[in-house]
Amino acid sequence: METQTVSIYGKGIVDKHTHYESYPFVGPESVTVIIRGDIAEAFVTFLLKRNGFNVLIPWGEDNRYDLVSEKNGVFKRIQVKYVSTINGGLEVAIRSANNFNIIHYSPKDIDIIAAYSPEQNKVYFIPLNSIKNRSQVKLRLMPTINKQKKYITMATKYENCLDLLEK
Repeated sequence: METQTVSIYGKGIVDKHTHYESYPFVGPESVTVIIRGDIAEAFVTFLLKRNGFNVLIPWGEDNRYDLVSEKNGVFKRIQVKYVSTINGGLEVAIRSANNFNIIHYSPKDIDIIAAYSPEQNKVYFIPLNSIKNRSQVKLRLMPTINKQKKYITMATKYENCLDLLEK
């Protein structure tokens, strides 16, 4: 099996996508989840860099956040999520789960959830302090058919809200 190396802004990663047999508890069924997460983190990093932010990547896997943005001395801890369109909206998990436990994010761990939608080719920046006691947020891409507005969150509210990272 051939070894491949992927480099994103100087962070070399031995290709864990094809060499999963050397990683315990990671099998072929997990590969797409790993790849999707890497794609989302790379896209958010690109967007931030393109808009003048410094991006810090924590070392190791024991952090609740994936990236830290910095601009003009303001640092924000960002958890990145890859989201797909489901029933006219984006379902953004406000937790992390594996085979052993579920970790709910709190404002003491992260500041922002960056939800990357490849179908929309957009990032939605959701401040964690705006989410109260929920493990998931649904962002509507289009208004509901019955014109309901109560308890509906439109995706445009968080679309490319980079200003949240500067406050």
